[in-house]
Formats: sequence, C-alpha cells, structure tokens
Amino acid sequence: MVEGRPRRSSQLRRSGDCGITERAQALLDSLLLALLATVFSGHIRPFISWGDGPELLTAAWRDGVAHPTGYPLYLLALKTFGCLPLGSVAFKGNLFSAACALLAFGLLFRMIPIEKENHWKGIGWRLGLLAFALSPLVIRQAVTTEVYAFSLLLAASCLFLGARFVSQPSERGLLMVALLAGLALGHHRLLVFLLPGLALWLAGSLRTWNPPRRLFPAAAALFGLAVFGPYLVLWLRARSDIPLNWEDPSTFGNLWKVFSAHQFRTDQEILRVKEWMAHEQGFSPSPIRLTLESLTGVPGILWSALGLSLGMAFLGVGHSATVARRAFGSGLAAWALPTVFIAQYHVADQADFHLLPLLVWALAAGVGWGAALEWARSKTPMLPWTLVALALLSVSWRLRAIEGPSPYLLELPERLARRTLDQPPPGAVLIAVPARAQEPVDYTYFPLLYHKEVARRGARVALLSEGFFTSPWYEKTLLREGIHSDFFQMLAKGTDRVPLEEKILTEFLEAATPRPTAPLTRIYKVGGRIFLENRHTLALLMVERLFPSFEERPLYLTGLFQELERYLPRPVEWRECLRVPILTEGHSDLDRMPVPSGKLYRLELQNEAMENGP
Repeated sequence: MVEGRPRRSSQLRRSGDCGITERAQALLDSLLLALLATVFSGHIRPFISWGDGPELLTAAWRDGVAHPTGYPLYLLALKTFGCLPLGSVAFKGNLFSAACALLAFGLLFRMIPIEKENHWKGIGWRLGLLAFALSPLVIRQAVTTEVYAFSLLLAASCLFLGARFVSQPSERGLLMVALLAGLALGHHRLLVFLLPGLALWLAGSLRTWNPPRRLFPAAAALFGLAVFGPYLVLWLRARSDIPLNWEDPSTFGNLWKVFSAHQFRTDQEILRVKEWMAHEQGFSPSPIRLTLESLTGVPGILWSALGLSLGMAFLGVGHSATVARRAFGSGLAAWALPTVFIAQYHVADQADFHLLPLLVWALAAGVGWGAALEWARSKTPMLPWTLVALALLSVSWRLRAIEGPSPYLLELPERLARRTLDQPPPGAVLIAVPARAQEPVDYTYFPLLYHKEVARRGARVALLSEGFFTSPWYEKTLLREGIHSDFFQMLAKGTDRVPLEEKILTEFLEAATPRPTAPLTRIYKVGGRIFLENRHTLALLMVERLFPSFEERPLYLTGLFQELERYLPRPVEWRECLRVPILTEGHSDLDRMPVPSGKLYRLELQNEAMENGP
C-alpha cells in the first residue's frame, strides 16, 4: 500500500503553479494511457480465443450462468458494454478487458498527484506502474475476454478511494470504500486477500477522525449487500430457459454452491489427496515441498513483470518500512496472503492469479522510483532526468520484446468452431468430446457453444458436451436440445450393469485406478458429487440411456470415443469428415496445453448383414 495523498492547502490551490501542475499531470497521464491503449489495441483480436472467453461471452450475451463463482457483476458489465455498436460480440468482449485495464491504471496513476513540491514523487509513481502495465501478464489479460482485467479495475478502485479516504476521512468515503470492496470480493474471491491490507491501511485515519457509531454497521451492511446482491441475478436467470446454466442456481442451495465455488474446492481437495497418496507411494514429493518449489518461482515472475523496476520495488519496500510503517504492514499483508494461496492452489490458470500480488509489487516500484528521483534531485538537477531516461529505455526494451502469436494461431478457435458447426446437417447431434487426455472443456465445447448461441451458427444442430455428463444441472441442456432421456436419473441411482457406490474421498481415489483387463464400470458418489470409474462407464451409460434418442439422427463427435464400440449393438465406422490443422508453435501457453485435434468424426452403425457378406 502507499501513503495517502497529502492535503493541499487553500493557498496552493489558489496559486497559478498548481494549475500548471494539474494540467501537466493531466497531460502526462493522458500520454501514458494513450501509450497503453496503443499497445493493447495492437494485440486485441476481433474473435474468440481459447479458454473461458467463449463461455463468459455466451453467459453474458444469452443471460446464462458462468462457471463458479458465476461472476454476475462481470456478466452484467460485459453485456452492458456489449450493447455498444463496436463490432462483433467477441471483439467487444476483448475490448471490454482493455477498457477495464485502462480505467484501472488511470485510477492508479491519480493516487499520487504531481504537485509542485514533490513532482518527482508523482513521476516515479507512474514509472513503476507503467512497468507493470506493460508486463506480459497484464497485456494478456487486457486483450482477451477474461475476468482478471475487471478484477484489476475493482482492486484499483478500492485503492484509489482508499487513498482519498486516508487523505480526507469522511462518512461518504468510508461507505464508498465498503461498497467497492464488497463488489470486488463478490466478483473474485482472490480479492479477499486485499481486504486485510486495505483495512490496516485505512485504520490509521481513525486516530484523527471520530466517526459516528452508526457508520460502521452501515458500512458493514453495504459491504454485505455488495458481496451477495449481484448473485440474485444468477438466481433469476437460472429460473428461465438459458443455454448455459452452471450448477443451476434456481434454488438457494445451488446458488450457495456457485457463490462458494463448491466444485472447485472439491477438485482442490481431490488434488491434495492425490498428491499425498502419490507422496506416500514414493511417486511424488510431498505437497509441502511442491508449494515451496512454487514459491521459488515468484522471483522469476516478478522479474518478467517488472524488469528494471524490480530493484526499485525493493527500494520502495525499504522506504515504506522506514518512513511509513503502516503502509509497509498493509502492503505486506496484501502481498503475502495471495502469494501463499496461489503457490498451493495448483490450477490451470495459476499464473493469471498472480495479478493481485504483482499489483502490490507495482505499487512498491512506484514508491521506489519516487524515492530514487527525490534523492537524485537533492544531489544534482540533472540526475533525476538520467534516471527517467533509464526507465524509459527499459520501457522501450519491453515494448520491443512484446510479440504476439501469429494471426493464424489467433484465428484457430474461431475457424475451428465455424467449420465444425457448418459440417453437420440440420437435426444432427454434435457431441464435443476431448480428443486428447486432460483436454479442458473450454477448448472443445465453449467455442462451439458461443457460435451456436451468440453467432447463431448451426442453430438446428443439437450440441452437447461429454465433459458435463456427470453434472446433474446439465439435464436442462439435454431437454433444451430436444433430447429426452432418464440419463441423469440413472446416473443418480445406478443401473443393473453400472452400480452406484457411495465412498469417502480416499476410498474413491484408491478404487478408481486403471485396470488393464476388462474394464470395471462403476458410479461413485463422493461428497454429493458424481464420479465415474472410467470412460467405459460413461460409454455404457450413453449407449443405454442416450443412444435411443440418437438412433434416427446423424451423430458427430469432435474426437474418437472408441470405448463406445464395446457397448453398441452393431459394428461402428468412424468417418473423418473434417480436419483443421492446429499448430501451436509460437504460443507458450498453448504449447503446454492439450488443444483440440481439429478433427470431426461421423459415427455410423454398420449393417451386420453387409459386414458379413450375403
């Protein structure tokens, strides 16, 4: 955190120098934001990307419910922005992230003004933030449809209002901070780690200000309303016919599951148990060691984000520890808590979660640059300009190093989804099936869902996702696609061939192991969630309960689901009817991820008499 803005005297406000300084500050901030806008605009794509973007766009545009925690505030803001006549829905979603990032840095720049008596402090502050704004992490989040740029805007709003409150405490100021902090926490749970540092920072103002007693209950009530209020939107949406209804929060019990990210917490618990089991069997280091190894990667992340300003960040930390201990303590709390959480939270987008702790380091870098420039001014008038030139050279080097992937690679999700939906005839069933192990559902199903529901492509094709066939809320999607089946009723209680067993987590993980011989088919119920023994279990259930609805309809799959052949009544032929080359070279994130194969297959049951000859 940083020290609050110094109070301006009425004499300074009336002076002509102040007017000149304010105009210079507005001009400098405008130039910096124009630079950021230029960089962001050079990377914004006019179409969907891999990841959560297509899902979020579909949920926002078609009034659906996104993956936990639902992100209702983000969906409302995204749809409101999407009403502007600026191009395709996908382009406006990407542009919205850029707008959020620019607004966030506009607020952060203004936290420390450029004033006559300490203008180098304000200039240094902006240099530190500029280095952060041009980091690969921020640029990536500022040009794609994701929730993190909006998180940055909410965090920056809390800090900006906090600085105003520290400078001049008031009832209205505290209520505004409570409102923004509640909205931030309701939007993304990681921002909860910002609150202890923010509260510690603001608490210093209470020593010289005697607020009325009624203020704190009012602020707490406003905070709670801001956290939970937007989620009523999801409850209302889930009660209508929507194409995406994650967890189906039409009941308050399910709404709480969405809000509390019940599914992700269960997945993390499973991951932890698996890590300990692998450690006990001698196949993996202990989870504690894995967390410590993750923490050792933090310096590299800081260097890639801040570059030369990393040294200034350490200077800023030391400066705060000596002259502003409360700011130092609040900054330490705001950085340490999310960093430790991220280090042990092993998820696919773990790197993106570093946005909040890196923001704290950026604030420290701003303080460090300011302190360095103030010290340089005391030595010689030209030395501050030398440091500024050094900082600008570092920025120029960063700008030259920023390279995006090729246009061909950026267009792949769009091209693949369009061509896939154009292939099946009207009335066909298209099942998004991962073609490779551990392929996320984001990469197969959501681009197709976006084009079907938002771009209105393949509207007469029934689109399903194999990845959601163990999620009871997905039954509404089956009905919406015109498929009537008791699949999910049988999933909840088992069948004669596929029994249901209730187990605790460790028993389930010990039982659900690969078997080289004839596959064992089981349904497991663990902590209220359904798990399948293997893909053979799903194949058998699909053949028994879903295929009667598919029998008279053309059936297409995005990947080979060869386990189905064992349970279908007749021989099967897989006809490859689409192949879109997917080359991921030049994109480090995709090089590490199992992206779709780019193929589409038509599943055809063969006539046994023809197979055996006349």
